[in-house]
Amino acid sequence: MEELTQAVCEKRIYTEEANTHEHMYGQFLFPLKGLLSMETDNGMLELDRNHAFYLAPSRRHTFSSSSCNECLTLDIPSHYFSGSLTSLEEQYIDLNEQWKSIRYLLLEEAYQDRSSVALTQLVRFIGTKLKKKRYASVQYIHDHYASKVDLELLAKIEHYHPSYYSAWFKKVTGKKVSTYIHHVRLEESKRLLLETSCSITNISQEVGYEYPSSFTRLFVQYTGCSPQHYRKIMKLDKKELHS
Repeated sequence: MEELTQAVCEKRIYTEEANTHEHMYGQFLFPLKGLLSMETDNGMLELDRNHAFYLAPSRRHTFSSSSCNECLTLDIPSHYFSGSLTSLEEQYIDLNEQWKSIRYLLLEEAYQDRSSVALTQLVRFIGTKLKKKRYASVQYIHDHYASKVDLELLAKIEHYHPSYYSAWFKKVTGKKVSTYIHHVRLEESKRLLLETSCSITNISQEVGYEYPSSFTRLFVQYTGCSPQHYRKIMKLDKKELHS
């Protein structure tokens, strides 16, 4: 996967041919004309000029457009947000007046020098807009994902009945509780696969799966490949990038 050192802001046109991939940088999409179809593990959505979408790093996604289109695309290296970019969830945004002003300023920066001070400052401001205060129970999952996370305890943290909490959680995160826990665990396993030499068995236990077979099955469902293959391909890509 390509790794950026500086932000890139430019207009792009997308074709009707579905393009599936992932990259190590975050990406902000502002459709200017036409519709852009985007599919992630959270489902399918369509973007028009009244909406924007933030795609977090290392998220496998598919995009296409069946109509004449133009999109303002902002590629954001993770270090721009002081290492916190990877913790941001993907976000579908209704463009209010402030976001429309941000889009206008980005259009002014499109095709300018990547090292533009104005663009750097603008990207950092966007980062503060993207950061959402996590609910206490969601933060608990991020802090204790490797252990058994009890639904009743999560509900108690938010002072909700467990049955109501499940519906509330799906509304605020877009995922079921169990799906969200797997998401957090598997994202951490991807980091461990790339940054350590730990065995698959050790990594599966580190992120909360007792049996490596269960971990591997879920990892394949989540990424489309086995942990071993992911480690091999990603490390080869990184090696080629720096060669």
